[in-house]
Amino acid sequence: MKTNSVIRSVVLAGQDKPYKPSLVLYSRDGWQQVSYGELDAMMTRWAGAFSGFRPPNDRPGSAVAVIVAKHGLNGYASYLGAMRAGLVACFIPRPTSKQDPNLYWASHREVLARISPAVVVAPAELMDDLRNVLDASVPLLDVDAPLPVTVGSLPDLDDVDHDDIPALLQHSSGTTGLKKGVILTHGQLRRQVQAYSDCLAMSGDDVVASWLPLYHDMGLVTGFIMPLSLNCLVVAMDPFDWLVQPDMILLAIARFKASFCWLPNFAFAHLVNTADDASDYDLSTVRAFVDCSEPCRADTLETFQNRFSKHGLRAGAVTTCYAMAETVFAVTQSDVGSRPLILSVDAERFREDSQVVVVRDRTPDALRFVSCGLPVEGTSIRVVPTQGRRFNLLAALPGFFHRADPEVVMVGEVQVLSSSAFSGYHQDKAASVACMDGSWYKTGDLGFVYEGQLYISGRLKDLIIVNGRNFYAHDIEAIVSSVPGIKAGRAVAFSVEKASAGSEGAVVLAESSSEFFDHPALTRSVSRAVFDILGLTLHHVAIRPPGVLVKTTSGKLSRYENGRRYAEEMRV
Repeated sequence: MKTNSVIRSVVLAGQDKPYKPSLVLYSRDGWQQVSYGELDAMMTRWAGAFSGFRPPNDRPGSAVAVIVAKHGLNGYASYLGAMRAGLVACFIPRPTSKQDPNLYWASHREVLARISPAVVVAPAELMDDLRNVLDASVPLLDVDAPLPVTVGSLPDLDDVDHDDIPALLQHSSGTTGLKKGVILTHGQLRRQVQAYSDCLAMSGDDVVASWLPLYHDMGLVTGFIMPLSLNCLVVAMDPFDWLVQPDMILLAIARFKASFCWLPNFAFAHLVNTADDASDYDLSTVRAFVDCSEPCRADTLETFQNRFSKHGLRAGAVTTCYAMAETVFAVTQSDVGSRPLILSVDAERFREDSQVVVVRDRTPDALRFVSCGLPVEGTSIRVVPTQGRRFNLLAALPGFFHRADPEVVMVGEVQVLSSSAFSGYHQDKAASVACMDGSWYKTGDLGFVYEGQLYISGRLKDLIIVNGRNFYAHDIEAIVSSVPGIKAGRAVAFSVEKASAGSEGAVVLAESSSEFFDHPALTRSVSRAVFDILGLTLHHVAIRPPGVLVKTTSGKLSRYENGRRYAEEMRV
């Protein structure tokens, strides 16, 4: 059955099955259930509120409505209402108490200037700050203010959800600089939802549980656009509520019999470490936990499966996915019902020559990679060797050059060709040109294809090359995070130029788990752990107090911003 746009699906469900639950949202007052009829009515009222902000002579999809809202019904309804009114909907994150407000508003001043919104929806407490970073002519709507019950004429659905009409603007997480905007059309959304839901055998009978933020592509697509397009039930909570009580997502799965849940890799480990042994989490209804958004780690997934199998978690229910906003979401997905394949490869050949040589599982010093599965329908992948890997000097001299053995699996940049791929970055022609290799999107991710399945090994920009050897920032960070005295997950690694040596040096910034650690001793422990495991001598280790390192709005440590600050410190 052909998938409708999300706004058309909500309209049709509101007419045909108005009492079917669409959303169950958590707040401190408990769970709030909203039917498709109620969601349709709220979407329509928001569309009426937005109707005056699209220039009358402009085609649908030519103006952007920015929504800065905390998790809740008005966030969902205003986003849908913007699309229903013919505007391009765009979530941006709210500032949090853990963020540097100056950094937040400075970066979002640039983002908003590039968007040039026709209207901004936000809570009252942010109005003054927004007015300081917006053009004075941009109207502001209070997300919590009562909306008019009566709605004037709205554009015909056929005029606002054509395949080529822009539907939403999604931004990258900004780990390497200014966030880039991805404009996606209704057609691209439809094709992704169709392909990905078919791959998962997902239908309107399914229930999706999510704590993921809606300003990130994983939360937006898997916890909002796709399930509502299929008329599923979405059970959702605010990310900050989840952080306070991580097992809330497991309790919600049990209570509402959820069948799908998407999580970044760190969340699997966090649930293992924080779940209450005395609680009875019934996970028997889950068809798939999907690990996505970060490199999937074999040990994490195995530990999660083992930890929760006694709570009814089926064998093969933990799956993997490779995804990005530039293709709406999913590029590949492992089989639901089967454990993702795990490959052990020779560490030295991998780091020295960017070659994949398979060894027996659990071979000492072997690297383990988790398969992200096969491409979804309408998507192709290829791996292009990069210029950064080490090569033999003699082989590069005239008369000695030879091509790589075609049977050797090489690591390189993953490139994607997809029917749901975007057409370029919003108001950024240079970035739009730079990210393409003909018709193929250059993801910036490093990986390889083995027996048809995709394995991701790191980010091209996060590849640190020291004396001709390749190291991945996330591998270094994982080792540092395991050192006693370092706050888990609060380490960032990047490279600096060592002009005198003609090479790069690896720098680690890490937060101690307490203000009172002996920093020189902790520095030595970090350096020793990285050298013992990777054979890498770090150029510099800087220990920071808890809470100092800068995060992106998606919760990841920003290598770009932390590296920039480090460089400024070194110049002082």
